[in-house]
Amino acid sequence: MMHNTPIRTGVVLFLGLFFSTVVSGKEHVTLPEAFAGYGRPAPQPPTVEIRPVIDKKHNWARIKGEVTDMGDVDAAEVVIRYRRTGEEEWRETSPRIIERWNIPEAFPGYLTGLSPETTYEYMALARPVDQNDDTLKGISASHTLTTPAPAPPKVITQGVALKTPEWAQAEGRVLDTGGGSSVNGFIKYRREGEEQWMESPPFTISRREAPRNFYGYLRNLQPGAIYQYRAVVYWQFGQEKIVSEDVIKRFRTPSP
Repeated sequence: MMHNTPIRTGVVLFLGLFFSTVVSGKEHVTLPEAFAGYGRPAPQPPTVEIRPVIDKKHNWARIKGEVTDMGDVDAAEVVIRYRRTGEEEWRETSPRIIERWNIPEAFPGYLTGLSPETTYEYMALARPVDQNDDTLKGISASHTLTTPAPAPPKVITQGVALKTPEWAQAEGRVLDTGGGSSVNGFIKYRREGEEQWMESPPFTISRREAPRNFYGYLRNLQPGAIYQYRAVVYWQFGQEKIVSEDVIKRFRTPSP
């Protein structure tokens, strides 16, 4: 028993030292403080990634994000966050809720209110529902996209369906409305050799209706004369008209 006394004394002194203070430089830190965080690992945020751009126009883009792991979060609100390059304030797409048992799950984001030929920064964000803990927010890498110029519509000039000595019915076809939700189409015409064009009343075609034919009534024609005509379509972008014209064709009105 006498041989164990020095050992017990050393153990008591050792434990007493560490249960009283831990010396770190000039500061004395208690043992619970020194070992805080070493027991249970910190909660992990969701893992969220950005997929390639699905589609983009002059004023909007469609992005896809994906939550691949929920970490220690049961449900997360996911958005695409975006801003013009160089700006400080972020905008966000409409939020969507993703739950743990659906993982992995992709989600779309519609970036609206964009400007043509402008570069934007964007990223995916997943934040826990009903929690304001920033450490549990999952954020993807940041990416950039540049919006294109407003896309012009596409139109072709077709034939003259009907004609009399004084009027004719010419036909055009809208293939695509371009960047517009709808376009106005008309037939431009003039007597060969003249400079000034006349226009038929416009005809409106929506994006959903395209491709679609439209007709223009050419009036006040001269009998036995040759006329030039072409199909024209446009859509309005602010104060600017985005216009497309097809090739010029010709026809002769019948003599009386």
